[in-house]
Amino acid sequence: MALHAEAQSPQSPNDFLTTAEVLARYRRNSRRTLVRWMETKGFPAPVISGTGAPSLWRRGDLDEFDELLQRKKAFIKGGQV
Repeated sequence: MALHAEAQSPQSPNDFLTTAEVLARYRRNSRRTLVRWMETKGFPAPVISGTGAPSLWRRGDLDEFDELLQRKKAFIKGGQV
């Protein structure tokens, strides 16, 4: 399992992304945004976190979150799921 999955091909859902990579994926600058999303939008928590340790998210968890958002948007717009 790689920290920098961009160097691998194909990408595995079990790859880990750092906080910086997650922020870049969602085009955000603030870690607080991720915390707020966890509290209000069901954003997945990091699978590894702790004092002095980098937080790591599983790519598959983020992919599932993205799919859920797409389904919600399609439902709201009255489109097909």
